[in-house]
Amino acid sequence: MTKSKYQSQVKRGKLGCIIIPTIVIGAIVSFYIIIGIMVGHGVSEAAKNIATVLREKKDENLKFLEGTYEFVCEHNTNVIENHYIKLKNDTGTYFGTSDDFDDAREGYFVGFFRAKMDSLKISRTNISFSLYVNDSMFFDKPITPFSVKNNYSNWTNGIEYKWRKYEGKINGDTIEIVTDGFDKRKFIKK
Repeated sequence: MTKSKYQSQVKRGKLGCIIIPTIVIGAIVSFYIIIGIMVGHGVSEAAKNIATVLREKKDENLKFLEGTYEFVCEHNTNVIENHYIKLKNDTGTYFGTSDDFDDAREGYFVGFFRAKMDSLKISRTNISFSLYVNDSMFFDKPITPFSVKNNYSNWTNGIEYKWRKYEGKINGDTIEIVTDGFDKRKFIKK
């Protein structure tokens, strides 16, 4: 390519799409090589160390929270209506009652469900998530992280709402959850 053709290609931006990313990628690779050489390791060893640090940082954020948390319902009678949160790795499962998805319970027993905690965001002090449910997820007996749902019948009353957003604060082994229309719930690690 002659100098004039090269200059016209640059002016039209065609070569800039190739040259700029190549320079950036080259700088990143060079950085890792220099770091690897400075600490006496090769490039692959330096990359492994960086990946390990990033993975440990991510794991550390959730490791202290892993486990099962219980909210004891103050209105328990013959039927235990406690709620549970189970956190493991990057995922969470919520065990609750149909009251969260119904306006009022009048003349019928509560239903019980287990649902994945969607859009789960956790920091050292905050948690937020959403629950999406449907009628087929509700049963007539309590579902907990400690029970297996053998011989459970589907709950037949149905729910009014299909989703709910939850937010909360984390303080040691306690998670306090708030959701519209309900008092604050204090979940304590078991």
